[in-house]
Amino acid sequence: MKRKAVCRCGSSLVDVVAACALTAMLLVPSMAVMRDSISLHQTLQMRQELLARCQSLLEEELWELSIGKAPDTHTGQIKVDDRVMAFTVTSSDKATLGGIPGRLIAVTVSAWDDQNRNRRLDKNEKNVSIYSKIARP
Repeated sequence: MKRKAVCRCGSSLVDVVAACALTAMLLVPSMAVMRDSISLHQTLQMRQELLARCQSLLEEELWELSIGKAPDTHTGQIKVDDRVMAFTVTSSDKATLGGIPGRLIAVTVSAWDDQNRNRRLDKNEKNVSIYSKIARP
């Protein structure tokens, strides 16, 4: 009697091991890309938030100067979620800071992610600065 060949519809152990190895070879590098992507996204999100805060502070300072506020420097902190952002707003008509005495006021706004909450810009903290000028009223 002849035995009829049985068709097995499964995978052998070698096939499973090869598939696992191939998956691991593709999965490990893609996880590194995902980690880098998340880190970059967080950095860009922080810079965008800093830039938006700087722009808001600049517009507020330009408005106050346009209605007659005297040029000065002030600092502060803004709490955003679980982070603290510190800022410095400087307005001056001194020529050394970019102004023209009695005629043009230079305004500089700097904001940074104050990780250690010391209100000073440290070397490792992300920061943004913007600059503008306004005619003296």
